[in-house]
Amino acid sequence: MIKKALNLYIYSSLHIALGAVCLSLHSYVLNIDLVNWNYIWFLFCSTIALYGLHRLIGIRKLRDVPNQGRFEIITIYYKHILFYTATSSLALLYFISQLDLSTIKIASVPVLLSLIYVLPVLGNGKRLRDLHFVKIFLIALSWSWLTSFIPLFQTGFVKLAYLMSIERFLFFIAITIPFDVRDFQIDKRSNVKTLVSALGVNTSYLLSHIILLLASVLALVLIILKGCSIPYGLSLLGTHVLTHMCIHWSKGSQNDYYFSGLLDATMFLPFLIYNLLVYLFL
Repeated sequence: MIKKALNLYIYSSLHIALGAVCLSLHSYVLNIDLVNWNYIWFLFCSTIALYGLHRLIGIRKLRDVPNQGRFEIITIYYKHILFYTATSSLALLYFISQLDLSTIKIASVPVLLSLIYVLPVLGNGKRLRDLHFVKIFLIALSWSWLTSFIPLFQTGFVKLAYLMSIERFLFFIAITIPFDVRDFQIDKRSNVKTLVSALGVNTSYLLSHIILLLASVLALVLIILKGCSIPYGLSLLGTHVLTHMCIHWSKGSQNDYYFSGLLDATMFLPFLIYNLLVYLFL
């Protein structure tokens, strides 16, 4: 029963949607009074809808892949995922109507990219993710813009919004590389070239750690230059340390709990660590 509940939690996209909420709230904590809860709900619903749609379309395109691992789970919960995708899409329409026009404008580009990423609208049934080498960068760009730039921009931290978007972009590149390793055989079957196919597994993992170190350097610079509070900067550094460990543990594994479970859970860390630091020391 625990395993079934875990599968439903992860593959209904609830896990990653809550991660999106935590990342956005971490961006809002610098001025918590200005949290745009309609935007938070918009992000929550759109994440469930997009990831559900991605799984529904992806499993149909991979019918020739043996039913094992996450593909078997997605097949089992196909109707569940369809229901959650449809329900969250309807809720999404409501929360879009509650957003101001400026927020809709600055969120439209990453949302549009995300839709083209999952929908086969590019001809011959191709999606944006099926183009060579772009998948990992599109994911990082969309996530950093939606969970970092927009919340910080809304709360008046314009300069910090650009710097933190770079940190989050690097963070997502780092945690997405192991997913490319996991999907190497599927991408190869689909004739999609990725960083992993170009660099190899070991070099790709090394690159993931190097990119995460660059994100840590940026966080240190922000602390030293007082671009953010010490707890805020330390929450980033703590996240990076724990994420290095999660990336290392995922190496050599094909168990999707390491990826859709553990690696995606790193998105909870900045908000949780920040609040822990504030509770202990302030």
